Amino acid sequence: MAIDERSEALESSAQALEKAVNISEVPESIEVKGVHAYSEKSVELGQPVNFRVSADTPYKFSIVQLGIDPDSSSKDIVLYDKESPARLQRVQLGSYIKIDLSLNISPPFCAETWIRPFNLSGSIFKGWLTLDKGKVKFAELSSDVTLKKYKWYHIVAIANKKERQLWINGKLATRASSKKINYAIDSIGKAFDGDIAQSTIYRNSINIAQHYKAQALEKPQGDIIATWLLDEEIGLVINDSSGNKHHGRIINNGTWMVGGPSFNGRKVKRFDQKYMPNKDDQRGHALRLATDDLYNCQWPIAHSFKIPSDAKQGIYVGRFNFSGKEYNSTFVVRRPKRQAPKKILVLCATNTWLAYSRMPFADNHKAGLVDWGRESVLRLNKSNSKLPKYNMYDQHKYNQPTFQMGVNMPWPSAGPYKTYRGSQIFSQWTRNERFLHLWLDENSYEYDVITDLDLDRHPSLINGYKTVIISGHSEYWSARAYDAVEKYLDGGGNLAVLSGNSVFWRVSFNEDYTVMECRKYPEGMLGSKMTEVGQLYHTDDKKRGGLMRFCGYPAWKLIGLETAGWCNDMKFDHYKMEMPNHFLFNSPHKIALKKGDAFGFVTDKLGCVGHEYDVRLPVLIKASKNPPNIIEPGGILSLARSYSKNKIIDYNANANDERANPTRIISEIIYWEKKNGGRVFNIGSVAAPWGVYKDKNLGLLMNNVLYHFGAR
Repeated sequence: MAIDERSEALESSAQALEKAVNISEVPESIEVKGVHAYSEKSVELGQPVNFRVSADTPYKFSIVQLGIDPDSSSKDIVLYDKESPARLQRVQLGSYIKIDLSLNISPPFCAETWIRPFNLSGSIFKGWLTLDKGKVKFAELSSDVTLKKYKWYHIVAIANKKERQLWINGKLATRASSKKINYAIDSIGKAFDGDIAQSTIYRNSINIAQHYKAQALEKPQGDIIATWLLDEEIGLVINDSSGNKHHGRIINNGTWMVGGPSFNGRKVKRFDQKYMPNKDDQRGHALRLATDDLYNCQWPIAHSFKIPSDAKQGIYVGRFNFSGKEYNSTFVVRRPKRQAPKKILVLCATNTWLAYSRMPFADNHKAGLVDWGRESVLRLNKSNSKLPKYNMYDQHKYNQPTFQMGVNMPWPSAGPYKTYRGSQIFSQWTRNERFLHLWLDENSYEYDVITDLDLDRHPSLINGYKTVIISGHSEYWSARAYDAVEKYLDGGGNLAVLSGNSVFWRVSFNEDYTVMECRKYPEGMLGSKMTEVGQLYHTDDKKRGGLMRFCGYPAWKLIGLETAGWCNDMKFDHYKMEMPNHFLFNSPHKIALKKGDAFGFVTDKLGCVGHEYDVRLPVLIKASKNPPNIIEPGGILSLARSYSKNKIIDYNANANDERANPTRIISEIIYWEKKNGGRVFNIGSVAAPWGVYKDKNLGLLMNNVLYHFGAR
C-alpha cells in the first residue's frame, strides 16, 4: 500500500474510533481562530503519529523530517502531504466538579461550604449560591459583607418554610422570608476561580459557630443529603461520603494539594526536609479551580501517518501551510524498544519546551525565524485573546499559580524556528537542540533520541548506551529521570551535558502522562507571589517540589555543575582555556590552544556562554549568604571557564543577580571521573549546542570527548 493510501486509511479508522468520545461538559466553549494542532510528543519508528487540528481555513498538511538548515524549511524532507479543508474546533474552558447524580433539594435544608476566592464573582452552587463583586448571594438574597480575595470564608445557606438565612464566618450576614426557588445541584464551582473545601448539604440545622471553629477538619455529622470532603488529593473522582451516591468528577483537571481552611502554608519552612503533608493533621483539603483551566483540547484526530520503520530518528514536525503562513507542530521520532540501541542517546528537553509553552493559541505567522520571547508572543494575542495564556512563567487569569501544563495541547514554542529575546540567531528550545543533532550528523555519528517524558515513563530506555547526551536548556527534570541517569552513571556510564540551567526545577506527571506538574518558589525565581511553601508538594507522590536542589536531587551531585543565573541581554561571553594539557584537548585531535586562550564563539564576537549558565558548587557557595554546609564531590576538573562581572544567584536562590561573584566565574566546562566509574563532561551553558556546531575548537573537543566515551 502506498504511503498516501496507508495514511488515509489510518485517518479514517482513527476518526471512526473518535466518534464515540464524549467531549466533557464545561462552562465556556470558544471557537479557535487560525490553524493550531498537536500530536503525541514522541512516536516510535513504525508507529502512527496522530494530529488533532483546528483550522478556520483550508491548508496543506505535511509530515516533515527537519533538514540540514536550522534557519529555514528549504531543505526539509517531506514524507507525506495532503490538501485539507477547514476543520474548525472549539476548546472548552474551566475546571469544576460535575455531579453525576444531580440533586433537587427543597426546604428545609442547610448548605455549607468553604471557599477562598481568587476572583470575587463566580458560582459555587449553580444558580443559587454565587459571588457577585465580593457579595455572597443566596438566590436573590445578597449579603452586606464584602469578601476579599485569597482569604478563606465559611458560607452557610439555610432555607426553611419561613425564612432563608446566609451566614459568613460564623455570623448571620442577612435573612429574608422564604421563597420558592429551584435548589438544584448538578455542579460545584462552575465558573468559580479559587479554592473550595468541604461542602455538605444537610436536612437538619447545624451548630454554625462550632463548624466555623472546626475549619473543615471534622467530618460532617447529622441527616446528610450529600457531603464532599474533597480529601482525595489526586485524580478526577470526587466522592460523596453520605452514602447517597452523589459522586462527582472534575472537569478540566483542577489543582490538588493546596491545603484547606485550617492550613497556613507559609508556616512550613522553606528548607524543611522533614515536613510530610500526609502526616499533617492540620493541613485539611481543598481543590483549586480556574475558569481558564485547559489541559486537553480533546479535538478529534484529523490526520494519521505511520512513520516508516526505516526513517531517521530525530525531530519532526507536522507542517501546515495556508494563506502565506506556516505552522509547525513538533514531535520526536525514537527507536522502537525491540531495536538494539546505538552507541549514543540524545535526550530532548521536552519538559522545558512544554514549561515555556505560553500562548498555545498565538496568532499564526509567516515561515522563518520568529522571536518567541514573552513580550513578542503577547503581541500575537489578537485572534484568541480569551483563550489560556498561562505557563510556568505566567499565572492563570486570576492569579492562581501555574502548577500544571497539559500535554495534549498545541505548543508553538517548540517550533523549530523560534528564537528568543528579540534575537534572530539565539534559540533556547528546539532550534538550539537541533544544532547538536546537525553536528552529530555532519560528523557521521549514529544516535538515538528520546524525550524527557519517555525517560520518566520508561527509565530503562537509558540502558545500554556508551554515551548519553543532555542538550540545550534541560531545566525541568523529574525525580524518576534523575534516578535513571544516576543509576546509569553508577553503572559506569558516560554523560555529556551541553546545557545550562540544567536539572533546576522538579516536575512530575499524572498517571496517564497527560499533565506535567511543577511548583515554583519563590517569586524572585519566577514563582508566583501567591505560592506558599506548604503548597509545593506534588499531587502524584506528595513529595516536595520546587528547585531540584531542595528536593533531594541537586544538579551538582549528578552533573557536576549548578545554575549560576542568567544574563539579561545578548552579550554572550566565551570560554578561556584552563587546562591545555588535559587529554581531552590532545587526543585524538590536538586543539592548538594555550592557557588563557579564548574559544567557544558562535560569531566572530559573540560567545556561546548564555543566556543561562552553570558553575561548580564552590563558586556558588562563595557568592552565597548563609550557604548550607555541603561539599563538592572530589575529582571534578575545570577545563575552561568563562568570566564576567555579572552577579549570580545565591545557592538559596531567592532571585537572579542577587549576589556579587568574588570569583567572576559564570560558566565552566568540566570533566569528572566519578568514584563509581561513571564519567561526566559538562559545558554549562544553554547555548552550548550552538557553540559546538559553530566553533571549531569546541567541536573538536566534543569529538575527543565522544571518542574517549566509546561513542565512535
